[in-house]
Amino acid sequence: MLLFNQVELGRDEFDKMAPALRTEALLLAMEAGSKPAAIAKAVGRSVSEILQTASEVHTLRLYGSIEDEPPKPEAAPAEVKSVRLKSLSKTAQAILRLVVAAGDKGLPASRDALARAVGVGPRHVNASMNRLIVDELVYRLRAPHGTAPTIWAATGSGKAVDASVGGKAP
Repeated sequence: MLLFNQVELGRDEFDKMAPALRTEALLLAMEAGSKPAAIAKAVGRSVSEILQTASEVHTLRLYGSIEDEPPKPEAAPAEVKSVRLKSLSKTAQAILRLVVAAGDKGLPASRDALARAVGVGPRHVNASMNRLIVDELVYRLRAPHGTAPTIWAATGSGKAVDASVGGKAP
């Protein structure tokens, strides 16, 4: 499989990639027009494995330098977590409300569609979606494929936060 005419990716390279890089490579290939069946054949996986891997969500943490040790995770007190989650931007709140209102089947929406729905630019949607994903309020239920957009769904925490910032009760 060839990504953007620059990167050769076969079974061996795919097997050696970190999970987050596999997901990113698959999304880039699909965005460039590769079909899941063609990708599956190129990397020696089933189509269902390709779609599952492409739908995974990963968190990226950057450190000051390569020598830095990753910081130890610290549990935030419930009050701090609650304040952080309730301090969502108006755009994030509006997107969360749309996703929660869509129910368990999720909200099929591209970045541009979400931008139009909430009346902001696509960059605001990117920042808001990143925040909602990192805070584990929404997740990607299904990755985009062909002309079908990503399907977003709310977590239990997302439904609770939506209810606490003005949405309907879960």
